[in-house]
Amino acid sequence: MDKQHPVNKSSSATKDNPQHPKNQKIGYGEIPEEQPKGKPDEDQGDNHDEKPYEELDGKQSERQEEESELQDRRKNPTPKPGWTILDPKKYLERKGTYKPVFPRPGHFERCKKRIRGSYKGILLFDTYHALYVWENAYFPTFYIPRRHFFEPFPLLRSRDKPRFDERLVPFLLGHNLATVVELDWELVLKNEVVTKVMCIVEGRLEGYVRVFFKHLEWKEEDDQIVSYPKDPYKRIDVHNSIRTIQIQIGYTTLQSDQVVVLLQNGYPPRFYFTMDIFKLKKGARKGPSLVTHKSGKKAVCPYKGEAEYFNLEIEGKVWVNIGWCYTNPNPEVFLIKDRYCFSNRQIISLKIEGALQVQEPIPVDYEMTPEELTLFTYEC
Repeated sequence: MDKQHPVNKSSSATKDNPQHPKNQKIGYGEIPEEQPKGKPDEDQGDNHDEKPYEELDGKQSERQEEESELQDRRKNPTPKPGWTILDPKKYLERKGTYKPVFPRPGHFERCKKRIRGSYKGILLFDTYHALYVWENAYFPTFYIPRRHFFEPFPLLRSRDKPRFDERLVPFLLGHNLATVVELDWELVLKNEVVTKVMCIVEGRLEGYVRVFFKHLEWKEEDDQIVSYPKDPYKRIDVHNSIRTIQIQIGYTTLQSDQVVVLLQNGYPPRFYFTMDIFKLKKGARKGPSLVTHKSGKKAVCPYKGEAEYFNLEIEGKVWVNIGWCYTNPNPEVFLIKDRYCFSNRQIISLKIEGALQVQEPIPVDYEMTPEELTLFTYEC
């Protein structure tokens, strides 16, 4: 019995239909009629697998994908893998604020400098593996590997009071930096107790110790560390300026264009003046006599050095600790030497070229330990 082969009805219909485009002869110079776009005819059996030309256009297809992704982002604002969306709150701050993002308490990282500690000229440890640990939101402190203390100066346990600052224990445990902490250790040098020591026995900082910073003399590389370790995420720029600055103290306005502006991350600009700020200017009406004298208060800064505060007397009224002066600043800020800066908390207004400036609050940390507070100011 002969096998019957299937007949392609569409092919036979095409051959028998003289009106089909394939069976029409096109003369020279004639333009074939355009076929309607969209779904192909059933007679075009050979072209069922072909896509409309709109989908073959690469640019249009890419444009459609972008529009689809844009609609998807509007409906679902949560970023997906591959999306590059900038969070404005992270990169843009409100106008007039000084709130950069610094490491938060609990952050730690390795210090890449050589750190040494000594007592009365005797070297106690020398390490390239110290850790920066942020115990507050303002500056870090050093944690030293216990194995890098020299053997002749042992760490001994003592049950005597007082012990190391116990408030650090909740901090270390709460930030998962340690699980076991011992506060009853002492650093002994020739039968003399140099300082109390805290040892971390277990946890992420296992093997590191913490000593009171002010009890030792510290060096990074070959430079002395003043007050406390420098924050590696902060810097200071100092520039000369001829802008006219006006400061109002009480009913008196001081003015000068002999200015050095100091820019420090996290602070408003600070303006340092020569003695010209205390002189009466040409054309001004006769004003009060200004007298300055040291108040006895000092402050130390690892970036700028040691500052001496001064009082200002105007018509018999004394403004106490209204500003400060660096007589021997660090080399990187040498331009502020013997210049006067005023506290924003005591002046009424500050104008630059006649434009009133908004006095922004400076960063204040209310969670510092007594040890940390003593690093900033002291009376002499």
